[in-house]
Amino acid sequence: MLGDKDKLESRIADAKESLERSLAPELELLLAYTYYQMGRLAPAREAIASAQKAMPKSLAVQKLKAIIDAAPQAPKTK
Repeated sequence: MLGDKDKLESRIADAKESLERSLAPELELLLAYTYYQMGRLAPAREAIASAQKAMPKSLAVQKLKAIIDAAPQAPKTK
């Protein structure tokens, strides 16, 4: 469990803000993992793609990308 939703959303906002300042690809990896754990696959895929561009040889990025890519798409609602 990642914690209470409001606190988690606040931490995500903090990480995004830090990312804008530092451009640290490790934060993209962290965001990708967090979004994946929350079931938010679209932003997880965006974050892991960004991390992969910056750290193409990272084993952690490669493994998380494979996990996120294998996750089933949520059914679309009308």
